[in-house]
Amino acid sequence: MEAGISPIYKLGLEELMNNNMERLHFTTDYQAAYKDADVIFIGVGTSVKFDCSVNFSYVYGVAEQIVSSIEKD
Repeated sequence: MEAGISPIYKLGLEELMNNNMERLHFTTDYQAAYKDADVIFIGVGTSVKFDCSVNFSYVYGVAEQIVSSIEKD
């Protein structure tokens, strides 16, 4: 992502990323990223279960990481 290449496809996303690279920061250190964040967007896969309901397990996993790392109200 630091090279301006998105791991997901969304029309116009890479152009948007490249036009704003000076304002973007990418990291895999979630504790440091969440610690002082004002806003956190959760963007994960939500696959469909066999009964056609949405699998929110990845969303819940990230939410647990946020709860254990965030320091601001």
